[in-house]
Amino acid sequence: MKLLHITDYDGTLIPEIFDEEMENKKEYAMLHADAYSDFIKQNENIKVIYCTGRTVDNIANMIDTLNLPKPDYIIGAVGVEIFDVKNNAMLKEWEDYLKTSKWDNAKIKELTKDFEILHEMHQREYRFCFKTDGVSSQDVENLRKKLFDNGLEVHTIYSSYYFDIIPLTTNKGKAGVFLAKYLGYPLKNVAISGDSRNDADMFKEDFGFKITPINAETELLEKVKDVKNFYQSKDKYSFGTIDGLKQFLKIKQG
Repeated sequence: MKLLHITDYDGTLIPEIFDEEMENKKEYAMLHADAYSDFIKQNENIKVIYCTGRTVDNIANMIDTLNLPKPDYIIGAVGVEIFDVKNNAMLKEWEDYLKTSKWDNAKIKELTKDFEILHEMHQREYRFCFKTDGVSSQDVENLRKKLFDNGLEVHTIYSSYYFDIIPLTTNKGKAGVFLAKYLGYPLKNVAISGDSRNDADMFKEDFGFKITPINAETELLEKVKDVKNFYQSKDKYSFGTIDGLKQFLKIKQG
């Protein structure tokens, strides 16, 4: 039986390590990368897709640096990019889908310029990403209302240090569902894993198994603890994710 694993990277497979820290912390990162790589090698029926807030080029570099399993596709920038690794190109079908969004870069830029807590970074055609000095739930609501009141249908995501604005038509979960169906995988044969608030949308979809490691953010756990097919491991990072995948395999093989 062919299975699919759609997984977050930072905090789910690898401890969250900023790029500039990698040289000093690579040994610790490799411990987790090697464990996940070995598991996937031993279970060749599991295909891997990375689904991350990082841009595609950044996560591709991390995959090479840590010798992680090579994916056929990468979902990047919290769901606005789907990259076809074999053809070295963005997936045209997904780009065509995003063109149906009510999205206006110039208008969003104008409406967000007065929010002093936001510091612009990592922008994409369909993503505004900000580094924050701290965002409250009221800040998020105020900004969301301002955008909607001006005719923009957007999805806002706050996770750790980052605040994202993307089209309402996408997120990590919707991109994962699109790609699973595009590749011909029934959702019941798909396991997802994540650890932070920007992974919550994956847990809302009807995937076959949903995994968090023990280090998952409390805010994520509050949102997903009652979802169907949810499993929280007692292990951290890749070891927790592997533990969850072993449980998934038992169910599929049992």
